[in-house]
Amino acid sequence: MTNGFLMRVAVLGAGVIGVTSAYFLSRAGHDVTVIEQGHHVAAGASAQNGGQLSYSYTDALAGPALLKKLPGIVLGRDPALNINPPLDMHWLRWSLGFLRQCTAAAHRQNTASVQQLALRSQALMEDLVETTGITFDYRKAGKMVLLDSEKSCRNAEQSSAMKRDLGCEIELISWQEARQIDPALDAMTRPYAGVVFAQNDAVGDSQQFSRALANWLEEHSKTQFLLNTRVTAVGRDHDGKPVVHTTRGKHEADAIVVCLGSGCQQLEAVSSVSARIYPARGYSVTLPPGESPNTVSITDLSSKVVFSRLGERIRIAGFVDFVGNTRSRDSHRVRGLIGAAQRVAPKMADYEAPEIEAWGGFRPMTANSRPLLYKDNDSGLVYNAGHGMLGWTLACASGHEVAQLV
Repeated sequence: MTNGFLMRVAVLGAGVIGVTSAYFLSRAGHDVTVIEQGHHVAAGASAQNGGQLSYSYTDALAGPALLKKLPGIVLGRDPALNINPPLDMHWLRWSLGFLRQCTAAAHRQNTASVQQLALRSQALMEDLVETTGITFDYRKAGKMVLLDSEKSCRNAEQSSAMKRDLGCEIELISWQEARQIDPALDAMTRPYAGVVFAQNDAVGDSQQFSRALANWLEEHSKTQFLLNTRVTAVGRDHDGKPVVHTTRGKHEADAIVVCLGSGCQQLEAVSSVSARIYPARGYSVTLPPGESPNTVSITDLSSKVVFSRLGERIRIAGFVDFVGNTRSRDSHRVRGLIGAAQRVAPKMADYEAPEIEAWGGFRPMTANSRPLLYKDNDSGLVYNAGHGMLGWTLACASGHEVAQLV
């Protein structure tokens, strides 16, 4: 809060980042209005993500390993990563910044920074669940990252040692030990060289979480949600007070928190932050369980596919596409995701189910994989954006942090 006064705060965006920001702002006593252009809460990138609360797996995307693979990726040899964006100045600036982050030192620093945020998020999520009592298929499932080579195991052990120093409970175990923890691994199509295991990682449905928390806020706090309302501009009125212009009129506030993710690009007033974010499209399918469904969350590192058990559903997610704002290849990429999942785990899910919930969403990536959590002194806007693939994981810590900046 500013000078000890409670305020009227406008939160732009009702994805998981916006809703958790509203929660922590309301906990501080502020009157909160969440403005969302969609028909529902969490209808965009938060709708059907991988479901994993990956508090242990915060590795930055940019790094020496990816740098070595870039020529093959650009030539289309990596089915999990597609780089074919419009060749404009936004992509050029962002990609050059990304390349500068591909050093070993930057990768370690970026990974450690996000790891610390993730561990704070873990504690805050547990407190939120206890405080609100909301349900969203949440459980501490544990997480396994499957490694296909001895080199991957050596690299993973180095990364795990750094994370343990930061307080993360994570260890490298054998394939045999992993199969004892989750017998569903017996049905995988190949053995693995080793497995990174984090027993305290969790799963949950981010859309169910966001909608349940939004309902809880409307019932238990001075928080309201304005849906079907597009923000057209932000600025200040003649008295210098912040104001949000929308398709349903003007909304005055004492502070504005921007949680628009990749949608920042559509708002000219936040161009300074939108230039630091590039949309990375990802995909998921949700299926009934197969003959041998998993209980632990699983990430197959080589195929970049994750498997999460959400109640009686299997959420399969993966791939990273830098293709600008196009959705034209969604059906092709979803078929590729199903094929990749079926090849590595043919009995995990019912791939022949008559109805498949398919999804594609734009994850807002920064070049260094760190979210943008700060107050701009010139405009007075508070930013909570740029979480990439870890928006669900980092939502609570990010919301808590920006609530302290207001």
